[in-house]
Amino acid sequence: MKLQHLSIDHVTGVLYACEAVENAPRATSFGTDIKSSPLFSRSYEVATEHLLNVLTAIPDMAIIELQALVWAGRGNFDGNLSENLDYSRTRFDSTTRDYLASKNQLRESIQYSLHTCNVTLRD
Repeated sequence: MKLQHLSIDHVTGVLYACEAVENAPRATSFGTDIKSSPLFSRSYEVATEHLLNVLTAIPDMAIIELQALVWAGRGNFDGNLSENLDYSRTRFDSTTRDYLASKNQLRESIQYSLHTCNVTLRD
């Protein structure tokens, strides 16, 4: 299936931002010593903020396609991207980007869909 709005650059940006979030140290990783290192205590928050900024820069129609891709990667509608796309259009609103940014395994869902749904992205 060819997606009309979601580009390779959009997906690459989201995947890199997801990786930064996954690799950022979290306050709980350092126990009580985290207060002595403000750089580490903010790194997860900064990485998450960056992911949201990347998603905010993507046009609405591409976000709808990205959400469908994520849902297909999670197995919604048996991984049928076309059905996920139809549903994503009806569910899109001002909170969709926040929803995507908060998803655990966002990167894995996108990558799985790209490999299993025969997706072609816009250049």
